[in-house]
Amino acid sequence: ERIILVTDRRLGAGTGGWKVATGTPTDYEFTLIEILIDSKGLGEGKASLTSKVIFENEAKTLALDNYAA
Repeated sequence: ERIILVTDRRLGAGTGGWKVATGTPTDYEFTLIEILIDSKGLGEGKASLTSKVIFENEAKTLALDNYAA
């Protein structure tokens, strides 16, 4: 199962002490969260705070570039 959430503002932007743990922060004015859940109900999620957002033509949706990386 794949769940994609998009907020209308950047998560973490409202806190002055927020810093990215790894990677370079993006400058998007929104946040995209992508969650993958397997058949056992276990899952993981990633956000666009340091990942490029792309449009997936096949799925006709926004997504994180190189999610598996």
